[in-house]
Amino acid sequence: DSPVIWDEPGGPEPLFRTYVPTAWTGVRFPHVWISKGVSIHDVIGGGFTL
Repeated sequence: DSPVIWDEPGGPEPLFRTYVPTAWTGVRFPHVWISKGVSIHDVIGGGFTL
């Protein structure tokens, strides 16, 4: 239990090995390589918390 991480009832179960596209708040952001050595996490810009 954490005051920072809110466990919303009815949310999807975390599937760490399978990415399922969703708009549900708090799910994991997918990782993809844009080009050699450049991850999508490097280029998404401000306003996102990973």
